[in-house]
Amino acid sequence: MPSLKSHLVSFVLRHSRKKAFSSPENLQRWIAYARKTEDHHPPALLKARLDITETEIGGFPVYEIAPKAGERRRILYMHGGAYVFQITSYHWGLIAEMAERLGFGITVPVYPIAPEHNFHHMFGMVGDVYRRMLEETEAEDIVFMGDSAGGNMAVVLTMMAAEEGLPSPSRHVLISPGLDVSLANPEVFEAERQDPWLGIPGGLEAVRLYSAGFDRKDWH
Repeated sequence: MPSLKSHLVSFVLRHSRKKAFSSPENLQRWIAYARKTEDHHPPALLKARLDITETEIGGFPVYEIAPKAGERRRILYMHGGAYVFQITSYHWGLIAEMAERLGFGITVPVYPIAPEHNFHHMFGMVGDVYRRMLEETEAEDIVFMGDSAGGNMAVVLTMMAAEEGLPSPSRHVLISPGLDVSLANPEVFEAERQDPWLGIPGGLEAVRLYSAGFDRKDWH
């Protein structure tokens, strides 16, 4: 049974974030507003708790959370945000909790987002991140993880890596992944009515902004 807190969060989302996805125009306005306040850096409290270093690939930051002594396994975490919003403090909170509970190393690419960038830029960057990880870590010790759009990216990156002949990660952890952007399943429309956050019109606009002309039925 949903808790009182979950009901409260749902109410707030329906009257704020849900509106951002109610139409293409609203999404565009929300993106413009977000660009004024977004900050991809890990919160200061996390930096005090964890060993975090920053590197760069293709001009974009990559954060590395060091594993516990003797731990080989690493997570490549791709954050959600409909391909158009930056990583948030909520993502960082989840990442920090995983690092502390599991002891795995965690790689967090701050990948290029739309509409300033598109599919090719995003996957070019995260593909380079994975190739660099493979230079240091066996594929059997790597986990792809992502939420929402990041869950989609985890799956697509695996398929693109296979096309290149690169080894696949050992596991995937997908949190509410956005997998069927073709909207071929009519149950998606029923789910939208129940979902306190996402809306199909804004979601389709986000896909259009990042997809670089791919048909929505293309597996990419």
